[in-house]
Amino acid sequence: MTIKLAQLTLIILLLFSDNCKAASVHFVTEHLPPFQIVENNKLSSGAMFELVKALIAYTKVDATITSYPWARAYALALQQPNTFIFSMQRVSSRESLFHWIGHLYTLKTQVAILSKRLDIKLDKEEYINNYSIGAVNGGFEHLLLNKLGIDRNIYLATSYKQLWQMLESGRLDSIMTNPYTSKSMMKALGINANEVVFPLEFNVDENKLYLAASRRTDPVIIEKLRQGLIALKDNGTYQKILTKWQLNL
Repeated sequence: MTIKLAQLTLIILLLFSDNCKAASVHFVTEHLPPFQIVENNKLSSGAMFELVKALIAYTKVDATITSYPWARAYALALQQPNTFIFSMQRVSSRESLFHWIGHLYTLKTQVAILSKRLDIKLDKEEYINNYSIGAVNGGFEHLLLNKLGIDRNIYLATSYKQLWQMLESGRLDSIMTNPYTSKSMMKALGINANEVVFPLEFNVDENKLYLAASRRTDPVIIEKLRQGLIALKDNGTYQKILTKWQLNL
């Protein structure tokens, strides 16, 4: 009886393994330096990009990774089977829409303005409505503005690069960003540190980046990637990647 049970278990595991190999997995993301970096319209580097590549190699799943504007990536992950998205904040409005694979990193959200704009006073949330402000369409900062009741003078961009270009040119009074992306964008666009100030910062519990999957994703693949991510954290791979990209836990 025990031998038959063991044989049956082995057969089931082999079937599951074959299913994982047969199913094609698609990872979608956006340009979010230093976590995911797109150069010449191609996803080329970034801390979470490296982590996902390590996860694919560790679990041996058949997978592709593609970058899109955030709204498109989000829509694909919402609708398509066997589709994973990173790096996405785990907010209450999204909780039931995805399978949540694992925590990747925690950010702080901040408002950026040009230091020469002495006419702007933005040290309190209630002042945001007095000025134009930009956020990535469908992103966490967009949702946060809605949650705060900010409903006037909002510009929704396709990327952080577009936001920073509009801030630099004076087309926007302020933008929603985060410390790491701000540093990367300022360097890429040649903006000096003394040209920008960050008068307002939001420390919210939902400001955590996750790897998530569509609700139509194979549960066997979900569990395989979930356990793989845990293993990469346990064996030091995760920490090595963070250290390389100068990201603190």
